[in-house]
Amino acid sequence: MSIDNVEPCDRPSASDRKRWWLLCYAYTSMEKAIKCCQMIQIMCPNNSHPLFEPLILAIHAYYARPFKPNNVVGKLSKEMVPDGLVGIHDCLIHFRDGVFCHTDAGNSSAANRPMHDLVYSQHQSISEFSTSNPLPDIAAYSDFEAHCMAMAVIFRSKIIVFEKIYSHCLPTQEGDFLMTLHDSADLFIPHTLPTRGILHYP
Repeated sequence: MSIDNVEPCDRPSASDRKRWWLLCYAYTSMEKAIKCCQMIQIMCPNNSHPLFEPLILAIHAYYARPFKPNNVVGKLSKEMVPDGLVGIHDCLIHFRDGVFCHTDAGNSSAANRPMHDLVYSQHQSISEFSTSNPLPDIAAYSDFEAHCMAMAVIFRSKIIVFEKIYSHCLPTQEGDFLMTLHDSADLFIPHTLPTRGILHYP
């Protein structure tokens, strides 16, 4: 779908709402991953720095979000990634799945060994369990930042098409608005952040 040949529509269908939502989710996820990549360049001289591991965990988690299943809106296909960027995409997803956010106890096909090992250590009178964390080289995160920027451009180009088709549905007044997914509701409704007092847990 190209922005040059789209026509305005009265009301987005449920499928259009979900696709639009997912693309915006993907774009904002890339923004967050890019900021974390930039923080590594500012704060971490090497991958032994204490901020390196939490920052890269955030990068891999943010990047993977739109490519992982969502019960309501689905997920983006890997086919959206250009051929020349598939290798970096696979690396970002691989470390998310096999090391940082989800641990596969079996062998990794990429590494031909377990990526996230459970280690029992015995030193003098101290014994403990720990996990070993394979960490990418710090230089890789410059490439990851460029990759996230390229993906953000792709997502933004598709968002613009929806904004043109449904421009009359975009809020014109100031404020924050929540995009709704049900096709019988207004596309945007006023948004307020939930507070602890209205969150309910069993």
